[in-house]
Amino acid sequence: MVAPLTTTIRRIPTAVRLEPGVDGVDRRCVISLDNIMPVRRDWLDGYIADLSREKMREVDQAIRYALDLRDQRS
Repeated sequence: MVAPLTTTIRRIPTAVRLEPGVDGVDRRCVISLDNIMPVRRDWLDGYIADLSREKMREVDQAIRYALDLRDQRS
């Protein structure tokens, strides 16, 4: 699964903001997690960035929001 990056920054629950010098990207952008899609592994030629644990928690929350996955304990 992959998610596109975009420099069109909107403050929506399915967008996770990335910053240059912090998140391994060369310019300010967001991960658009309402646009995740499957791709063949052999189509990929590398990683764009390694994200921190905290940033991956934000990604997880955005995916859960996009897919309407709720915590069953709530």
